[in-house]
Amino acid sequence: MQTRYRRSWTEEGTCVTWSRGRDMSHVPRSKPVDTEDTIILDGWFGDLADLKQEDEAVRRYLLTWIRTMVTKYKIDGLRLDTALYMPTYFLSEFQQASQRLILGEVPTLNVTLHRSFTPPLSGLLNFPATTLVSKVFSTSGSLSDLAAQLARQHIASYPAEGHRLANFIDNHDMPRFLYSHSGDETLLQNSLTWAFLWHGLPVMYYGTENPAVSNQRDSRMAMWPSGFAPTSISRFVASLNELRQHYAIGAGGAAVKSLAVVAAAAQSSLAFTRASLLVVVGNRGHGQPLEACIKMSALPPTWQHICASGAGGAAALTHVLGTSTDRAVCMLSLNEVQQLPEMMHLCVRSQEGGPIVYAQCGSPLPCKAAAAAFETDR
Repeated sequence: MQTRYRRSWTEEGTCVTWSRGRDMSHVPRSKPVDTEDTIILDGWFGDLADLKQEDEAVRRYLLTWIRTMVTKYKIDGLRLDTALYMPTYFLSEFQQASQRLILGEVPTLNVTLHRSFTPPLSGLLNFPATTLVSKVFSTSGSLSDLAAQLARQHIASYPAEGHRLANFIDNHDMPRFLYSHSGDETLLQNSLTWAFLWHGLPVMYYGTENPAVSNQRDSRMAMWPSGFAPTSISRFVASLNELRQHYAIGAGGAAVKSLAVVAAAAQSSLAFTRASLLVVVGNRGHGQPLEACIKMSALPPTWQHICASGAGGAAALTHVLGTSTDRAVCMLSLNEVQQLPEMMHLCVRSQEGGPIVYAQCGSPLPCKAAAAAFETDR
């Protein structure tokens, strides 16, 4: 027998049919989520009732509601909470009715399960990668784990373009990144650099740019309890946004759909290219040098000329993010048996452990002009 509850949030006072009439107590809060269990689709989510979308009245009401919402409030895009718990046939109708970009919340590490939601949805919050971020961007983590997960996502071949995966480092349902990492802003900068420069939509939870807030246990406290003031993190985020705009990987840019490619991964470093940028991030924290050596053969074809001038030269790069002590140099490794030059590497180092970004000279401007143009933009 189905239970019907009156909706207090509609003027007409119509009724809605809840799923199977089951009370919220039918699922113990301690029970782990089983992605194969029908309880995902048919049961309550904690104390949130499950809307029965297969009921025609419920379905029609929800589709009418989303059409009205996006029009009345001129909404550009939506984050769809708990999309994992909705039937995909309804999500397809919901996406079509909205006529907007929808980023679905599908909180899982399972890349295959995550990928199955796009379509029906036009985009997804990148939980398979982001769930690992807090762990790997720590002094005890390994960035190789993140690289492996990113490779699994590439193999899964998401039907939606890669730029419609939304990268983030924390949210309202998890501890803030800075609090979880003892206030280390260098680790925060490294994780934000990955989120903003890897392909996808960067999503930053409010307050992350204010260490006074983001270094607190309460992940939902007020953003500016004592008034707005620029911080080192807010200025750093502005620099990341300027990079996205200047090198055309942000909204409307010619390279916005370009995919990032991992060039090297180790326990304490991750290097990747995207369009004309080379990005190196690390997890050793403040004051600990970040180093990465990248085999030239691991770089995309458009990067093969970087070390063409021979060992000691990296003149085809210009430094666009980091500190004045950052260095990039081309080096020849020796064959351990024959002691002969064997492999050219591009080695990058940050003395303070912060993220490093280099751009190819001549893309989009000649080397000196590119550096000057970026300084002007900033």
